[in-house]
Amino acid sequence: MNLLLLVILLMLAVGLFHGTDWYRQHGRRIVATVTGMYELIQPIVPLPEGQNLGWRIEAQWTDPQTQKTYKFKGTAVHQFTHYKVGDDIYVFIDPNNIKHYHLEVD
Repeated sequence: MNLLLLVILLMLAVGLFHGTDWYRQHGRRIVATVTGMYELIQPIVPLPEGQNLGWRIEAQWTDPQTQKTYKFKGTAVHQFTHYKVGDDIYVFIDPNNIKHYHLEVD
């Protein structure tokens, strides 16, 4: 019984979040502005000199119709990207819920 409940909950959780391909096919593509690039660090476990856990890009976009500004955080990337603060970056948003999005990092 517990296993069945766990399987059902997992299926529901997976259904709540779309994959990257879904956003590219069904999402609305907007152009946001990179507002920050942050190195991910893990202070508990020391890393070898010059290594890190990756980078996170943050961006924002202002809806021209509502003038509301939205902020987006990308998932961690393990290689430094060519983006700089002020650069344009694509964000694919769920047309039904802007809180669900995919920030497109090369």
